[in-house]
Amino acid sequence: MEEADMKHNSYDIVLSGVGGQGVLLTSLIIGQAVAESGLEIQIAETRGLAQRGGSVICHIRIGDGQGSPLVPEGEAEALVAFEPLESIRYIRFLKPGDSVAVVNEHATPPIMARIGSDRYPSAESLAECLKQVTPCVYFIDADALAQQVGNARVSNSILLGALAAASELPISVDHLKRAIKTNAPKGTELLNIEAFDRGYALIKKRT
Repeated sequence: MEEADMKHNSYDIVLSGVGGQGVLLTSLIIGQAVAESGLEIQIAETRGLAQRGGSVICHIRIGDGQGSPLVPEGEAEALVAFEPLESIRYIRFLKPGDSVAVVNEHATPPIMARIGSDRYPSAESLAECLKQVTPCVYFIDADALAQQVGNARVSNSILLGALAAASELPISVDHLKRAIKTNAPKGTELLNIEAFDRGYALIKKRT
């Protein structure tokens, strides 16, 4: 995949999830890939109560002259939600009609326990809400795919592969894979690459 031209010389991404899902690691991988592509990047992370399953959000701003490292509401070209409800929590950042949402449809136990499984919204209802903002919405069971790869902790790489396939990221797949190899926990590099490829291929089949 070749690097895509950025519209208006910028590209904004919001990653959201809960502690332990690899949100921060994914932002690091994207950051390295962008830097090696020769582009400017700013990353702002909010950890909150990440260690206790609290919400985690990363703002990623690619391009020159971005000003604040925080993505303005209504300006993100891409939203990646590592937990289904997080997609709605941060839906306000999506650029109406001109953005992509990639959502892990697997609900995490801490969130389920907090609101009750009987009150947890379905993937269909969440997708309906997201599609009121953008038609490009992709729900995938990243956790199930990660289990197929052989390691439940590579679901973040599956979501990253899905993002690369679904969006117009201004960085190449090769740059992303090199960054994965550099930043993945020792001994899991190949598993993470396989996970990335699974996520990428899944979305390409749908587009």
